[in-house]
Amino acid sequence: MRKPKSVKLSQIYLDLENPRHEPQTTESDAIQLLIQGEDVRALAKHIVEVGTTSPLDMMALVPHPKVKGRFVTAEGNRRLCALKLLADPDKAIRDTDKRYFRKLQQEIEEPITEVLAVLFESMEEARPWVELSRLLKYCCRTRKMTTLRVPHPLPGSK
Repeated sequence: MRKPKSVKLSQIYLDLENPRHEPQTTESDAIQLLIQGEDVRALAKHIVEVGTTSPLDMMALVPHPKVKGRFVTAEGNRRLCALKLLADPDKAIRDTDKRYFRKLQQEIEEPITEVLAVLFESMEEARPWVELSRLLKYCCRTRKMTTLRVPHPLPGSK
């Protein structure tokens, strides 16, 4: 069983090839995409209001393919994006977004500099768990639990 590890935000990169979106060229492009299409503003506001991300919803990370000692999100791009913008609002491209995240940043009681994450050796190893997590979230949102089908045999399951 994998145990969660604490990882500094500065060591984590957004997944530029997130399968839910068109591939992005830069982290700035990915941040803009997530702000516009994934409601990162609301997530960041919620994080500020409660002071943390959900302890029940950890990020899944894999080693960065090119930068030693760094990681890429296999699951948690939205959360990472929100946390990066709260730490550095200038990562946003549009001035209105920069102002929004600066205002939120001033409301944070204690800045979040690290997160608990589950580390996988590769995207392939993480994929079945990520797909199951997304499937469960979809089923909860739509209340279609009868459609629940695990896409792959999970590692360690019979």
